[in-house]
Amino acid sequence: MQDKELYQQILGLSSPWKVTDADLDLASSEIRVKLDHPRSTKFCCPECKTELPCHVHAEECRRRHLDSCQFKTIHIATQPKVF
Repeated sequence: MQDKELYQQILGLSSPWKVTDADLDLASSEIRVKLDHPRSTKFCCPECKTELPCHVHAEECRRRHLDSCQFKTIHIATQPKVF
């Protein structure tokens, strides 16, 4: 099993999200997991619940997840915006 597949399962991600990279940084004791979605993905508007195409993304954000094997696990992704 590859690192990306392993973290896809560990994080319990489902479509459209997928792990595009998993990088181990021994110096900082971190595992950085990059998440992305296909460009044609539609997301639900948080207000009207209509499914809309993603036009822009917020800045890249980093969120800490539960540790993996005593390493800090960091999610890195851009949040899609619909309007």
